[in-house]
Amino acid sequence: MPFYLDVQSRFPLLTGKQFAFIALGDSSYDTFCGAGEQLRELLLEIQGTELAPMLRIDTGETLEPETIALPWLEQHFSAR
Repeated sequence: MPFYLDVQSRFPLLTGKQFAFIALGDSSYDTFCGAGEQLRELLLEIQGTELAPMLRIDTGETLEPETIALPWLEQHFSAR
């Protein structure tokens, strides 16, 4: 939260800066992956460039999020 609030208050333009998110959450909550969603929206608002669609991992369905995250990382970033 402190990072989010700092970026939000400074509002630095991120033109040319790239980002990607892996968000963890429990889909039984209304705020599933809410922190990732909010930070993603903020970075888009300040003109950051999203490199890949955000990966949302439901921790209510998997005990090892890395089994989902690692293939996603490899798929989107192995050739960079």
